Amino acid sequence: MREENPEEAEQAAGRFLQIFGHDNFYVSIQRISIADEEKGNEAISQLARDLEIKIVATNPVYYLNESDALAHEVLLAIGNGDKLADETHTVLESDQFYLKSRTQMAELFHDRPDALENTLHIAAQCNLEIPFHRSLLPKYPTEDGATAEEMLEAICFQGLKKRVPEPSIQYEERLRYELDIITKMKFSDYFLIVWDFMKFAKDHQILTGPGRGSAAGSMVAYVLSITDVDPIEHSLLFERFLNPERVSMPDIDIDFPDNRREEVIAYVAKKYGELHVAQIITFGTLAAKAALRDTGRVFGLNSKEQEAVSKMIPGRLGITLPEAFKESKRLREFVNESDLNQKLFQTALLLEGLPRHASTHAAGVVISDQALTEHIPIQGGHDGIHLTQYPMDLLEELGLLKMDFLGLRNLTLIDNILNNIKKGTGKSSTCPIFRWMTPRRWPF
Repeated sequence: MREENPEEAEQAAGRFLQIFGHDNFYVSIQRISIADEEKGNEAISQLARDLEIKIVATNPVYYLNESDALAHEVLLAIGNGDKLADETHTVLESDQFYLKSRTQMAELFHDRPDALENTLHIAAQCNLEIPFHRSLLPKYPTEDGATAEEMLEAICFQGLKKRVPEPSIQYEERLRYELDIITKMKFSDYFLIVWDFMKFAKDHQILTGPGRGSAAGSMVAYVLSITDVDPIEHSLLFERFLNPERVSMPDIDIDFPDNRREEVIAYVAKKYGELHVAQIITFGTLAAKAALRDTGRVFGLNSKEQEAVSKMIPGRLGITLPEAFKESKRLREFVNESDLNQKLFQTALLLEGLPRHASTHAAGVVISDQALTEHIPIQGGHDGIHLTQYPMDLLEELGLLKMDFLGLRNLTLIDNILNNIKKGTGKSSTCPIFRWMTPRRWPF
């Protein structure tokens, strides 16, 4: 309505009415002290009367407290590379974009009880419960009506014959012991999923690592060709990987060449559905030095002054600005030097720890039996693979399965060397690097 195009506004409102109906579609009025506000509110009210749409009182919230307006402005300037003194830097039309109390909203809209009642009505309809620590493990699509447990056992004993043509009773007992624990902990589908994409990698000549971490102690992982380390030969313990007395999600780190990792992720996304697989988001936050330095730049400090202020913070890992203020005499002197410096420091305190940018986790991928949109928000990513909007720790608390697809530059280098040797000699099994990678040469 602020563009003074009532016809287009009426057409848009009509479309929304057709979609949501009169019971679920509202138009909002706001009182945030901006130019021509009441004129816009009256135009919206007239539209509501004409189309019989209910009106709701709202207030956009960009920050929590009224006193945070400057910090929000500085944060925008940091993101845009501006300074407060620049005429072109982004300034909001009002300083009223904070979370107002019930009393404040009632005072602002004392003449519009109908709009306030609709606000309360909408709020009463909102109910969100987020259950934690569920098991959201995906299901492997088995064939011929077999259960995941039956399929896993059959593949494992086939794999044992390939790994150890004449296995001793020790191998069979160890394998059955592990399968019993995996069945009791309901992780059969997990192992089948890992076996499946490892099989895809090997079928497409994608080099994989021999196995790392506690997963190398699993006979099941060994016979499924997930790892290449014989846990019997090297006296490795399965309980370090899975222990029924300490229930935790299995975690197998898989290494791929960094130039072919995306092929495996794309295969998994295609097999389980693009809404069932996503890479994990990570957030880079404003640490103490970055918060103070960036705030100083926005306040007008030159590069030398920014560096000098940054050096006032002790170089201890993980230090916070309040801790730095206690420990650094130079920082206290700087802050107390002027009102501007005090305002600079107080603003940096508010910005410290806030996300500065988002990126993709180097290895983490989540796979879910249900569509991820049933549990978490997702967004567009790279190469058709979605990206979670929750970081890794929250995903694990919700019960989603995280798998690590590690892209290693060294594996790419080794893969290139092996390919070049094969092209030049026609042989691949006599490469000294390949022999070094075999399990018997690993120093367990």
